[in-house]
Amino acid sequence: MLDDRPYMRPEEPRFRASSMQQPWSGWAILLTINVVVFLLQVLIDPSSLDTRFAKSFVGQWLAFDSRNISLLLPMQLFTYQFLHGGVWHLLLNGLGLFFIGRALEPVIGRREIIGLYLVSGVVGALFQLGFAAMFPAQFAVPMVGASGAVFGFMGVLARLFPYREVYLLLFFVLPIRLKLHWVFWGSFAIA
Repeated sequence: MLDDRPYMRPEEPRFRASSMQQPWSGWAILLTINVVVFLLQVLIDPSSLDTRFAKSFVGQWLAFDSRNISLLLPMQLFTYQFLHGGVWHLLLNGLGLFFIGRALEPVIGRREIIGLYLVSGVVGALFQLGFAAMFPAQFAVPMVGASGAVFGFMGVLARLFPYREVYLLLFFVLPIRLKLHWVFWGSFAIA
């Protein structure tokens, strides 16, 4: 009589799919692409990591350079997002992508986080273009990196959960507790 109820039946062993059979998360896909592209960038064009960047192949054809708007290729709105100016640049963008992407993906989904990355990167490039028109001396370098996309992640997360409290390490030592919308606006002011 009681065994016809599902909650009264004996437990059957549940076999979960191994982690190799589960699809990658969107942030992990993006992080992997960033690392692979950086390694290819270093192997193919090592001069893209030094002061001759603007004259390198990567700087001329793949980075977003607001100074040469007549030579701007539409693909550069996307390719610049996966290039980086050095190991530290990649590491800091990767950390932002990892922490913010992990918090955001369960809320918006895998496909949406990849789309958000690309759209945020394009919006970041358009902001760069606008600021370069207003302040040409300060924006006289080609733009690379995932910073615009990571900042877009932070903006969406702050919009969805403005009063969620997060802990930050001030100077990597002093823990401080802030609401997410203050972290976003503080980052915006610094940028």
